[in-house]
Amino acid sequence: MKIFPRGKEFYPNHTHVIHALCNIMRSKFDSPYHTWKEIPIEVQNMWFDEFKKKFRWDDEHAHEIRRVFEFRGSSRLKGMTFEIRKKRKKLQREPTIDESFALTHSRKKYQSFVDQKSKEAYEKYKKILSEFQASTQGEGSTFQGTPLPQL
Repeated sequence: MKIFPRGKEFYPNHTHVIHALCNIMRSKFDSPYHTWKEIPIEVQNMWFDEFKKKFRWDDEHAHEIRRVFEFRGSSRLKGMTFEIRKKRKKLQREPTIDESFALTHSRKKYQSFVDQKSKEAYEKYKKILSEFQASTQGEGSTFQGTPLPQL
C-alpha cells in the first residue's frame, strides 16, 4: 500500500497504518522500554525496516514518513505503558511480567495475541513459571511472578 505523510498522520488510511505499526512493535518488543528515547536506534530501525516491507512511499517523502513513524510509535508506546498503569491500579499491585506481556502483546478486540511468536513466548513463560512454582512448593515460598519495574 502506498502512503503519504499528512501532518502527523499517514494518508490515505491512517488507522490501517497505525494498526500495522502497533503489530510490528508488539511482535518485536523484546525488552521493557518505557519511552521512545529508551529504545535503541537499532530496534527503531528494525521496526522501520518491517514497516517498509508493508508500505511504500515516494523518495521525496522518506524523511517525513520516518518522522511520522517515530511520532506515532512514541504515541503508541505511551498508550501501552498507560494500559499497564491502569492494570496496576485495577489490581492494586504491580502487574507481573506475564500479565504485562499479555496486555501489551494482545489484540483487545479479538482477545488474541498479535502473532504466533507472542503466544508461544507467553505459553513457554507460563510453563516455566508453573514448573518453578511446583518445584518450590513446600519450601515456604509465596512466589507469584516477577513484578515489573515502576513506569
